Amino acid sequence: MNEPIDIDALQQQAKVLKLHGLLAHWDETDATDLPLIDKLLQWERRERQQRGLERRLALARLGHFKALADFDWDWPQQCDKGAISDLLKLDFIKDATNIILMGPNGVGKSTIARNIAWQAVMQGHTALFVEAAQMLGDLAVAPPISPPDFAALVYDLEETPLVSSDLVLGITAFRQVNRMQA
Repeated sequence: MNEPIDIDALQQQAKVLKLHGLLAHWDETDATDLPLIDKLLQWERRERQQRGLERRLALARLGHFKALADFDWDWPQQCDKGAISDLLKLDFIKDATNIILMGPNGVGKSTIARNIAWQAVMQGHTALFVEAAQMLGDLAVAPPISPPDFAALVYDLEETPLVSSDLVLGITAFRQVNRMQA
């Protein structure tokens, strides 16, 4: 047997979803409308969750990457699988702690960073993965940035809980390219 539908809870859900048209005509509904309204609100919540996930995934710019389930944990031998598993719990986001993945080229730092960012997106966080070469290239050809635009950029980065990049190696490479061009 179906549980009775709480009309106040439905109205609150419509307010949270900002369904102003429905709310404007709320007094015109009766008990026979409640099952349909309940179903419509469920559909709306699910659709918004799905669209939000899709939007966050697109904004994260993760590209194609190997899932950690397919990661070769035997190479490199110094990669601490337990530490990576702990990072995937995302406690560092709540604590506003920075993490740094260090190692030589080709050991999986970017793959791990992308997996952490993907996990963050799946948990409802906003994330961004930027390859250092792309970021530094964009900065090298970008026109000088005005103080208001710079402030907006800093604000966007501050409001993104997880920004991931292979920046340390990228800065080294960028410096080497600039030295060769000088």
